[in-house]
Amino acid sequence: MTPYFELERMAGELTSYYKCILCGSLGLHLTFPEVLDKPPHDADFITDCNADNLWSIIGFLQQNGYTVFSWKDPIVEGFDREALNGRVYIRGVKYINGYSPAVIDVTYELICFPVEELYALTVLKNGIRILNREGYIFALGLCEKEKHLTERDRLLKIGKSAGEQCYNANQFSIW
Repeated sequence: MTPYFELERMAGELTSYYKCILCGSLGLHLTFPEVLDKPPHDADFITDCNADNLWSIIGFLQQNGYTVFSWKDPIVEGFDREALNGRVYIRGVKYINGYSPAVIDVTYELICFPVEELYALTVLKNGIRILNREGYIFALGLCEKEKHLTERDRLLKIGKSAGEQCYNANQFSIW
């Protein structure tokens, strides 16, 4: 069983304290659950490639009991920071008794789109910065997996839902 309580707690904290946006299936689950075929199993975030921000996120994950990896390499003291260049994302994994592992993926290198522009396509829901409908339509349209294109098509068919009954994140800025 996925530890949603943990993933949602971390989503709130990561998107409040760091330059980070919740995306992926957990964000869809929180804003547009009707789009998904099955519940999410992890939490996906997008951040910029600012080294200080990324290393702060890595430290935060570790302080909260996550083992953080760059591909299969654990990020521990002495890890070569340069090794992160070109690896696109980091993964945090935390084991909680009675649950599947809590998995957090943080993408920090987006080649096709400036991350700063995605902040204009977010909402805050329950204190979590999440892509809004237009943000998901755009992001899912960049994917090649059939699952993501199906989710995009479903978003295009629905109007603004309860997921959009949030204020636009651009009205308030923590950065």
